[in-house]
Amino acid sequence: MSSFYTIWVSYKEKSGMEKELQAIKKAKRILALIQKEKLSPIEQGELNEWIHHDPKNGQLFTEISNRKSQKPHADLNEKNIDDAFNRFKIHFHEKRKKTIPIFKYAAILLCFFSIGFIGYNLTKKETSPIVTNQNKAVNPGSSKAILTLSNGEVVNLDQLKDGRLKKENGMIITKTAGKVSYEFAPSIENSSKIRYNIISTPNGGEFQISLTDGTKVWLNAGSSLRFPTAFEGNIREVELKGEGYFEVAKNTKKPFHVIVKDPVSKKNLNIEVLGTHFNVMAYDDEKRIQTTLLEGKVKLSFNGGESVLKPGEQAILSKINQVLSIQKVDTEICVAWKNGYFIFENEDLASILRKVSRWYNVDIEYKKNLKDLTFTGSISKFEDVRQILQLMELTEVINFKIEGRRIIVGT
Repeated sequence: MSSFYTIWVSYKEKSGMEKELQAIKKAKRILALIQKEKLSPIEQGELNEWIHHDPKNGQLFTEISNRKSQKPHADLNEKNIDDAFNRFKIHFHEKRKKTIPIFKYAAILLCFFSIGFIGYNLTKKETSPIVTNQNKAVNPGSSKAILTLSNGEVVNLDQLKDGRLKKENGMIITKTAGKVSYEFAPSIENSSKIRYNIISTPNGGEFQISLTDGTKVWLNAGSSLRFPTAFEGNIREVELKGEGYFEVAKNTKKPFHVIVKDPVSKKNLNIEVLGTHFNVMAYDDEKRIQTTLLEGKVKLSFNGGESVLKPGEQAILSKINQVLSIQKVDTEICVAWKNGYFIFENEDLASILRKVSRWYNVDIEYKKNLKDLTFTGSISKFEDVRQILQLMELTEVINFKIEGRRIIVGT
């Protein structure tokens, strides 16, 4: 049993929601006291009482104190611990809404702070994933992409040094720090024929591109964008597969269109904007195509119908019934991938592991039918994959096994 969980064992005997909330408050208080550099006599007495309440509490205090002296950490106090607790929880429920008690998943809060601020090694937990045939960690994704030019030439962007790469149809293509840019070069001969390039990210990769009009696009893992090297005519049109975040350069005379093909109906979803920030999630293995608006306004057209999004809204196209609906969402969750995080809000295990599969470039195998479990939580996507799995294992309703680049669920 994890030392962190010991805190909750000490208070678990008290029953009722009020007692559980008191236990949570106590745990946050203890963590804040451990982090504090100088304690008052009353605070020191409170901490000593907790330390001596259980031998494992003393062991935990020693471990955290040692980590503090070895590695810089954030200045934690009860307020920012409380703020983070309101944001970070991991729990689960099944279809029948059976929920895990607060006092159990609250233990994960302490592990979260230890990962983020002290660097506590979660592998000390006895229920850590079993790793076989694994000589090294399953590392997170990084900046990787392939650029396919109009003549069929393939450029592996992550293997090239920064600098000017190519000249294409009056454009200069430049790579800098995980981003490729297209810039108009008047001195270069420009063909009247529209030429298309495709930038693709593999599983385990992400990349950013700046188009010739100044529009910026971030591509998530397992995605591609087909675009013209120069926007001619009255519209700017690109085609997306997978997931991308767009910051569209404003041009009222030339609207920007993102075309997404529904793999089921073979019909196109047309997203029209003038200048705005939005995210499109359109992976083939997902049941829905989601368009989330952060700024501006977009119009969506599908199968003869039209819908207009306002900031904070998300359009959902169901691949099953071919219906387009709109709902209010937390946009931070929808673009967390772009900002370096996994954020889940009552998200089912299957959906979470599809994201893990793309980002860590691993295969998922289910030994038990646990896809209906639902989790809420937040963690950096640049952690070793075992950190994410171990956090979910702390619920004590699921376990994982890693074999090479395959994650086995429910062993």
